[in-house]
Amino acid sequence: MKNLFITANKKKKKGRKYTAKYYARIIYKYENLIKPIIENYNDKFTKTKEQRLAFALAKHKELFLKFIKQQHIPFDNNQAERDLRMIKVKQKISGCFKSQRHIKYFARIRGYITTLKKNKQNVLKNIQNTFVNKPFIPNLGE
Repeated sequence: MKNLFITANKKKKKGRKYTAKYYARIIYKYENLIKPIIENYNDKFTKTKEQRLAFALAKHKELFLKFIKQQHIPFDNNQAERDLRMIKVKQKISGCFKSQRHIKYFARIRGYITTLKKNKQNVLKNIQNTFVNKPFIPNLGE
């Protein structure tokens, strides 16, 4: 499964265009990898870790493979992890936040700055614009 995902991601990075035929081939390989694990499940026993993973992969197949169909969906969640890391760093440096309200303020400001950077906007200029009621609102492109 790992190799299937990595290969599909490499092809996406190389500019491989999505086609129904290509996607059907990926689905076929995907299903054939998890089918034997699911078929060997005996409901008299609890599921092993491998079986739980196989059932989750089968249930959420479309979500796991969405990065192939839609160009803007990343293969990994590294950016999400980077976004959350700042909160942990802040906690380690200062020990903790004073209150739940302060956590929300920090997360909101940090999220706005990250959104600006992702959209290649000038951070300082746009923070100033929020104070004159002209915040940057990204185009979600949906």
